Amino acid sequence: MKYTSLFILLALSQFVSVEVINAAPGTYPNSASITGTVTDKDANTPLPHVQVFIESLQLGDVSDLNGAFHIKNIPPGNYRLTFSLLGYETRTKKLELAANLRLQLNVALAPKIIELDNLVITATRAPKSTADVSQLVSVVTPKKLRERHLQQTPELLREEVGVFVQKTNQGGGSPIIRGFKANKLLLLVDGIRLNNATYRGGNTQYL
Repeated sequence: MKYTSLFILLALSQFVSVEVINAAPGTYPNSASITGTVTDKDANTPLPHVQVFIESLQLGDVSDLNGAFHIKNIPPGNYRLTFSLLGYETRTKKLELAANLRLQLNVALAPKIIELDNLVITATRAPKSTADVSQLVSVVTPKKLRERHLQQTPELLREEVGVFVQKTNQGGGSPIIRGFKANKLLLLVDGIRLNNATYRGGNTQYL
């Protein structure tokens, strides 16, 4: 009798273990799934690293290099599916998911213009009022940047006093500031030096 009882207990424990493994956490009976791709609305190219998620379920995925994503084990119901990527408009879609639904969804995100504070070009390390600085100061405002419709930083500076942009190819060009070469200028970003003594003697190409 002892051997028979031991055998029955072992058999029951194996049965329970199998049931636990098959009923993995986060799975639902008759669950739905969403598969799709995310693209750039203007360029019509795949967008990687897009966060695709259902916030109410804390469930989602991140698009791969081909813009593809896949969310599974979604219980039937009504949800809001959000697509988010830095530099693009966040988009949300309302979905009604039925049991066992396999939804194919393709979404295009529009690029978003990120507003920045005024860009101040000055010859002093610490911030100062333009009225207190003896040198010539140029301020490039976000409004000016939008009006110029340019993509490269050197091109944005082309119209500033004392800046000449040299272009020898299809790139953004090399700005020449007040006639000085790269290793004769001190470039600071938020008080931190951008260039150093190892810069070559030509014009800077790192803006």
